Amino acid sequence: MKNYWWIVIIVVLGIILYSRQTPISLPDTETPIWLEEYSKTLTPGMSHYLRETSLYDYSSPEIQEIVNKIKLESKSVEDAVKLTLDYVYFNVNYNWGESDSVCYSSSASTILTKKSGQCDTMSRVNIAILRGLGIAARPEGGCLAFDQSCIQTYSILGLRKPVIQKIVETNGIASRQGGLHAWLEVYIPSKGGWVDAESTSGTLIDEDDCLLFVHELYPVNVIEECVSTDISFINMCKKL
Repeated sequence: MKNYWWIVIIVVLGIILYSRQTPISLPDTETPIWLEEYSKTLTPGMSHYLRETSLYDYSSPEIQEIVNKIKLESKSVEDAVKLTLDYVYFNVNYNWGESDSVCYSSSASTILTKKSGQCDTMSRVNIAILRGLGIAARPEGGCLAFDQSCIQTYSILGLRKPVIQKIVETNGIASRQGGLHAWLEVYIPSKGGWVDAESTSGTLIDEDDCLLFVHELYPVNVIEECVSTDISFINMCKKL
């Protein structure tokens, strides 16, 4: 019987010694091959669309957690983009009453933690996650209208429909919410370059014939991201 105890003790000591010498296996969040190949397609001038700012704060723990998860689950750039759009769609609820002040001041990590946003702030979260992955993304401002002849297609096919609100103008300024809209563009070489993505439906929209996106500008500051001050553009969008 004593011999058996010696065998048990030797086995236990062996396990302890082996565990000390063998590093604990951690999730691999290193750059995957598909992302390395993607980086080779980016020109030096596109570095601006990978830049981190106080609003696109992708180094924050909240954003990095999502970035690492998507890296592990993706096999291509398109996979990563779709997973990002899905994540924001299901985790940031559309807030019909959000103030423009939120857009002016809230970082992507704050919006993600709050789990509430509109087209402009939801797009901010998407852009931050994508840039954190190393995928070029940029905000776009304009307005959005539906082709009325195919609106029912969304219900029939069970598709996600973008959220549109009525344009409300105050002293020549209109919020980028609903009809006067904000979305994002993502650089996807397999789809020919820059592709529109709609945050309020969490979808790529390069193949959606039911939507009419009218481009106004690529915002270069937080004011342009959040509101439009172009009266002629605002009036044109009202007629769509």
